[in-house]
Amino acid sequence: MWSKPREIAGYPTSGYEMAYYSSVGASAKEGVDGWKLSPGHNAMMINLGSTWSRTKWQAIGVAIYKEYGIVWFGETKDEETPKTCK
Repeated sequence: MWSKPREIAGYPTSGYEMAYYSSVGASAKEGVDGWKLSPGHNAMMINLGSTWSRTKWQAIGVAIYKEYGIVWFGETKDEETPKTCK
């Protein structure tokens, strides 16, 4: 979870990753709607609670491939131009 942004995108520090699976194919809306219903995932996305309230997200990465949806957040500003997978 922590090192995946560095591994797949060259992000310079640790990141915080969330993933989901849908047997009918992933969609951004379905992923976000599901994470909003999960207290732990929602708290991370909106910086809520003792764990995340001191965190300021400076970078985000999103990927959807077939049945999988992934998002990661980072505290270090990402200066690079976003990359698109083909």
